Amino acid sequence: GDAGAFAADGQLVVRGRIDDLIVSGGENVAPEEVEAWLCGTPGIVEACVFAVDDDEWGQRVAAALVVETPSYDLGGLRALMMRELAPYKRPKEVAILEGLPVNRTGKVDRAQVSRLCQGRLRPP
Repeated sequence: GDAGAFAADGQLVVRGRIDDLIVSGGENVAPEEVEAWLCGTPGIVEACVFAVDDDEWGQRVAAALVVETPSYDLGGLRALMMRELAPYKRPKEVAILEGLPVNRTGKVDRAQVSRLCQGRLRPP
C-alpha cells in the first residue's frame, strides 16, 4: 500500500500510502505533499490533510491544523495558498485542532483526524 519512486541516485523514496491519495476532479493529490507545504508555513505547527466526499468532484482536500496562536490568520493562509499551491491541491476547508491524534506506531491517525473535524471544517 505504499507509494514511492526511485531517486536519481537509485534510492527508494516512500512518498506515502496509496490509500491516502485524494482524487479530486480527476487530479491526484498526495496528502503528504500538501502537509509538507503547510508545515513550512509560518504559524503552523502540524498539519494533516485528508479527503472529504464531494458530490461534484468525488473528493475535496481538507486539512486539520495545529497552530502557534489562537489568533492564527486563515485569510493570510488562503492568500499564500492562492500564490503557491495548484488549485486542486489547496485545502477547501480547514479545522484548527489542539493536537493531532496518533496511532500505536506514533503516526498521525488520518481517519481519526477526519472524524474529529466533522462539524469543525470551514473555508480558510
